[in-house]
Amino acid sequence: MALFKPFRPTLGELVRAVLMGVVFGIILIFTTGSNHPWFSFSMNLLLFIFVSIGNGYIFTGINISWIDYPIKKLILTILLTTIYTPIAAFVAISIVCFLWYGSNPIDTFKGMEWNFYFWLFIITYLISFFLAARGFLLNWRQSEIRAAQLKEAQTAAQYESLQNQVNPHFLFNSLNVLSTLVYKDQDVAAKFIKQLSVVYRYVLQAKDKEVVSLSTELEALDAYIFLIQMRFAEGLIIENELPRSEDIQVLPLSLQMLLENAVKHNSVQVDQPLRIRLFMAADGIQVVNNIQRKSNEQTSMGIGLENIRKRYKYLSDQEVVVTEQDGCFQVVLPVLRLKELSVAQAVV
Repeated sequence: MALFKPFRPTLGELVRAVLMGVVFGIILIFTTGSNHPWFSFSMNLLLFIFVSIGNGYIFTGINISWIDYPIKKLILTILLTTIYTPIAAFVAISIVCFLWYGSNPIDTFKGMEWNFYFWLFIITYLISFFLAARGFLLNWRQSEIRAAQLKEAQTAAQYESLQNQVNPHFLFNSLNVLSTLVYKDQDVAAKFIKQLSVVYRYVLQAKDKEVVSLSTELEALDAYIFLIQMRFAEGLIIENELPRSEDIQVLPLSLQMLLENAVKHNSVQVDQPLRIRLFMAADGIQVVNNIQRKSNEQTSMGIGLENIRKRYKYLSDQEVVVTEQDGCFQVVLPVLRLKELSVAQAVV
């Protein structure tokens, strides 16, 4: 992740800097009683524009959160401000002196008084203190909003998952398979009940978590895969090649929701099996299935995929990618790692 965001000042910021520079220049002319009012005005105007826009970018352009790393950001901000301010001031004054009197930068530097820099730093740090307090409050407010939005998305995910699992169709199909197994193979029936309990227990445990390790998600996914494969038998082929990683993080129930979508919207038959493959690629966790839509496909509210998109948006700069090509439906989930996760949450 880059330390600085791209420098793209908006038209509003430029206009605001010019207007404030005009006001600042006029005030200084009347308060100091300069013998060269237009020279003083143009110098103060350009000086204010350079200092305000540059220091404003220093405060907003650093990719470090005021909430998570306040000391680190404060030290870096003060350091950059201290370096930038005298350079910006010298450049602004040199430009004005050259335009008015044709002075070269060396003569301009020799003619500057050191007390000018002293008062310049006093004014700059007062402005910087205001910007720092404002930046902290805005980031704190933004973090509260993001937390509320993420909580809302998690609630929707819980609803979607519980709805898909506790609805009559799911219960009927699970109990129907179980009733058959009880008479056919009691050992397999016992395993079916155990795996069913694993799925429900994971749903309840994951409801308060923002992310879980990929290893944890796969343990519950294995149980879910067992249940649906017992129902569809050879009509459903799932190839799970994902690594059992504790470092990689995923949204809880995200992989299960993707499998649910695939089974829900596609025909599953022995002579035309639905193939689902889960694997790790350079661009993220990929879930791919062949497309064979049902003729009487159920109407979808679009909660599953949209919910996953929104939740990942709060945790990563990378987006969930959904594509359809060559007869395959593909979803790519961004890879979240423990060491990067807190930084990704902090960036505004």
